[in-house]
Amino acid sequence: MKKIIDFGLILTILMVAGCSASKYHQANYEYNNMAYYKAAKNYTDYLKKHDNPQAVIRLAECYYKMHEYDQAEYWYSKAVTLPEANPTDQLVYAKVLKINGKYPQAKLCVARYLAALPGDAIASALMVSCDSVDVYNMNAGLYQVTPLNINVNINQFGMTPFEGGYVFCAEQPLTPDSKVNPWNGHSYLDILYSRVLPDGSFATPVSFSPSLNSPYHDGPVIFTPNYDRAYFSRSNYMNHKR
Repeated sequence: MKKIIDFGLILTILMVAGCSASKYHQANYEYNNMAYYKAAKNYTDYLKKHDNPQAVIRLAECYYKMHEYDQAEYWYSKAVTLPEANPTDQLVYAKVLKINGKYPQAKLCVARYLAALPGDAIASALMVSCDSVDVYNMNAGLYQVTPLNINVNINQFGMTPFEGGYVFCAEQPLTPDSKVNPWNGHSYLDILYSRVLPDGSFATPVSFSPSLNSPYHDGPVIFTPNYDRAYFSRSNYMNHKR
């Protein structure tokens, strides 16, 4: 009896396997180059069809690096159960749980970490901070924090008073022409200005100075007392010409 070999089926299987392996290698390349946004996407696609402990651990770290703490918590909860996990993964998981307000669970992770590495100063401080959360919140009702309603931007910080408004740095919504930050998939930080309107609200932010904003991260910025000089940080980059 002759066996009929379906070479088309075999070729398809090999192609699918090759594509999956390619996604994993691409994800590792992006991870090693701190392109965590793309790496997370490729690890996620790869893990839909494969069981790879290293991919799980790295996906958890990608979300932690991007400050996407809900996703980081989900993947670290899986990562720390793997034999390939190390004590540092427990400590980072504890930090994520603390950020998400889950203090008892964070303390358990710190305790597991300290069982492996007793006397670690950072872990001990993290345990104390979890124990002290009730003390920190005792007088929380004495103050009311009102978020500033500055539209358009995604993440913004470094508010500095300037000429009837504020200068700050922020990510902005992506456009087809935006340069994307591979770390988190957002825009790079720009230095913006928003004027305070008579009713206390803020005008739509505009670029503080086109000459200061570069293609990559700029800000935050501070001024001398007489506002004749500004100091700000900027990403270092080389403009290679070919």
